[in-house]
Amino acid sequence: MTNHPLLAEIAEIDNTLLSTVTTAPPDPLSADERTRTRAYLLLCHAVLEERIENIFIEHFNRALELISSDKPIPREILPFYAASMEWGVNFLPTYSKRNWLGFMSNPQALEHVTSVIKKNHGLKMENVRDLAKLVGIEWGVIDDAAGVEMSALTTLGVKRGAAGHTSLFSGNDNSLSGEEYPANVREWVNQAANTVIRIEAVVAEISA
Repeated sequence: MTNHPLLAEIAEIDNTLLSTVTTAPPDPLSADERTRTRAYLLLCHAVLEERIENIFIEHFNRALELISSDKPIPREILPFYAASMEWGVNFLPTYSKRNWLGFMSNPQALEHVTSVIKKNHGLKMENVRDLAKLVGIEWGVIDDAAGVEMSALTTLGVKRGAAGHTSLFSGNDNSLSGEEYPANVREWVNQAANTVIRIEAVVAEISA
């Protein structure tokens, strides 16, 4: 896990933005330090959100390979059909195994799923749950493996919301006041990153 590319990306952002931030509590951060710390939070959230989205797109593609092959379809992939019935798209055929397999192999299916996933705009637990449901992954599978850690995603999502919608200088960022030191922000990011890596492993196993 320590060598995961996701952690390398975050380390690069950290080195670029936080290497010159030296102030520690209770001393106040300078304007430059606050800007760098805020930028780190926002950029890391973007990296993790994109990775979450790609985890489910990659799952779709792996599942599609299994569906298109001559191999028996694993039980874990079968909820795909129930999920696709809720997509509300007009190119979904009347169910039969042959028609459904053909539908899942249709480029329109991947286009639709990718479009919905890219509109997710969130890293909180409910956002991840919606993505899992979209591609037919039973939430209990993820929750059993990473449930305790999922709160880290919600925490980072809340902090990102506060950071992304308030000015550094307005005094309205109450959920960040007194907390926006590099050590705290690193902890939020690292816990969320490890949760994303855990989710990635669980989802990959489903469609391996």
